[in-house]
Amino acid sequence: MAGDASVGLAWGGTVLTVGARGRARLGATGPAVAVAPPGPGWGEPRLESYEGEATLTWSGPAGRFVVRHHVGDDVWSVRATVTRAVPGGEPRPCRLGVEPGDGSAWVWAAGQAGLVVLADDPARPVVLRLRRGRLDADSYAWSPPAAADGVVELSGERHDGWDRVPGLLPGWLPRLTRRVGDDVELALPDDVVSGPGVTVGPDGTAVVGGVGAVDVRVV
Repeated sequence: MAGDASVGLAWGGTVLTVGARGRARLGATGPAVAVAPPGPGWGEPRLESYEGEATLTWSGPAGRFVVRHHVGDDVWSVRATVTRAVPGGEPRPCRLGVEPGDGSAWVWAAGQAGLVVLADDPARPVVLRLRRGRLDADSYAWSPPAAADGVVELSGERHDGWDRVPGLLPGWLPRLTRRVGDDVELALPDDVVSGPGVTVGPDGTAVVGGVGAVDVRVV
């Protein structure tokens, strides 16, 4: 199947465009989520659709990998399963990725808790919650067990605003205290702030780089 082949699923006033490489995009140019098989050896994907559902199937020497997108009246579900031809050995991680497109996209991955937020409409984000499996923060990887089939499943709904989104995160996750570009004033001597990706300018301004949690040491 050509890599640019796709099917459209009508959902909640928009179209979910599912492509032959496992990417599902809100509208034509909005944010997208993609689930990819663990490395080479899975062959070319086959894309099929039927009544609100699109299924991608990879079959090759490594085994069988299936990604299913299903849309109902309110819920969009994503389910990926992997079956190895030869069980056992060290499992290679599958990958879940996001693209902001013309909107924005976020991922919180913390093992058995995970959240993916896609905002094609800045006032009405789509929130996908991890329902089965696990997501790890290392490039949003999920590692199926070596001796068994692996499954990861997410379900999503569109929200009228952002008020409920923080409440969907696990209570033990640290809360966002500063957004990108916000200033934090520290009444400290120069050059006492350090950490990975942290630089201090000649005027004493500390710049923190990186994505996600960054440890900043103050001594």
